[in-house]
Amino acid sequence: MINEKKRIFGTGNKDKLKETQRRLNRAVRKEKLRYKKKVEKYFTDNNMAQVWRGLRLMSGYTRGDNKSWQLPEVSTSYADEVNTFYNQFDSLDFSNGIYYLRTQLTYNPEPFLVISEDKVRYQFAKINPSKAAGPDMLSPRVLRTCSGKLAGIFTHIFNLSFSTLAIPEIWKQSCIIPVPKSSTVSCMDDLRPVALTSVVMKICERFVLTSLRKVIAI
Repeated sequence: MINEKKRIFGTGNKDKLKETQRRLNRAVRKEKLRYKKKVEKYFTDNNMAQVWRGLRLMSGYTRGDNKSWQLPEVSTSYADEVNTFYNQFDSLDFSNGIYYLRTQLTYNPEPFLVISEDKVRYQFAKINPSKAAGPDMLSPRVLRTCSGKLAGIFTHIFNLSFSTLAIPEIWKQSCIIPVPKSSTVSCMDDLRPVALTSVVMKICERFVLTSLRKVIAI
């Protein structure tokens, strides 16, 4: 049925594609129910090995026994080497460029962007609560759950940042977590950096990008 759906998708027949998708959904639900009854039968037969195998299959859980991560010796020197490798750009001096950009933007006495509290509340309500917090330790779950109470103060902070052209330093920081690309790590290039940034900073960037798109459209 999946192959049939792919074939119909290539023909461009939308009505037939919808009908095929409905039949496929019914078949998937039917097979899920059949497999559920199969696992329940393992319970009644006290076949616990098959029970756990079925639960792991349904949940997508794998122990990863086929992988053996071989990291270099975790020591102070290795940690310093990782920090130096991923923070190499911190040694560059951008002060002249920042000063030039700031002087260009301060010619206009009015703030280039003003955000309403409703927009901040709307963006907070859209946050994925399962995301990890950044260096500012602001939990996405707290921002979403308490969006009604926190929207006011963050609206003030956003507008103050836009008027003074200054973003809180903690929002511009990120926590880099090196993830191995392969089972054996022999050099720094074998590590993939994953950066955790502030959720509030992402929302701030979203406001700026939306404003720039409107200006470009005009």
